[in-house]
Amino acid sequence: MDYRIQVNVSGDKDEDTWTGNAVLFPTPTEAEEYARDLFMRWTAVKFWRVVDENGKCHASNKEGETDEDLSTSDHPGVSR
Repeated sequence: MDYRIQVNVSGDKDEDTWTGNAVLFPTPTEAEEYARDLFMRWTAVKFWRVVDENGKCHASNKEGETDEDLSTSDHPGVSR
């Protein structure tokens, strides 16, 4: 299974808008390390999360995001 990160940045209109790219990681731990590093380097990031290819959130710095199945919930701002 592959994992990717998604971010919510200061220019986003709400906290449910997430954007990601095509970078994939073999483990959630590696994806989380990358997300934390990006969060420290890129000052526009407010929140980050790690999601798997099925939409399950494995780690996040936003309260209430972790372990939420995003593939079945109403998250209109999710870009995959």
